[in-house]
Amino acid sequence: ARLARTGHQIHFGGHSKGGAEAAVCAALCVARDICKPASLTTFGSARPGRFKLPCYCLVNNYRYRGDPVPFVAPWNRHVSKIIQLGGTGKPSVKDHKITHYIGSL
Repeated sequence: ARLARTGHQIHFGGHSKGGAEAAVCAALCVARDICKPASLTTFGSARPGRFKLPCYCLVNNYRYRGDPVPFVAPWNRHVSKIIQLGGTGKPSVKDHKITHYIGSL
């Protein structure tokens, strides 16, 4: 919070569960007026909840091929549309590796 008050931009990001946690942290920062996130970037993130981030936050939500994790917690929703990397494929846990995401960007 101290960085936000000094004018620094705060970026949130993560892979898998860390991506869902980053989305929750970004939303809490907005809700509690701690800071306005500059961006949120997730890779193979599970659906974090039923909230939306305000439109001033750039959100990139990536899914690689058949990574099944972005479809975990079907009662929740993603904070933005999914950006598909590496084409499409049948669901496969092998597609969840962060190295696939890094190699696709």
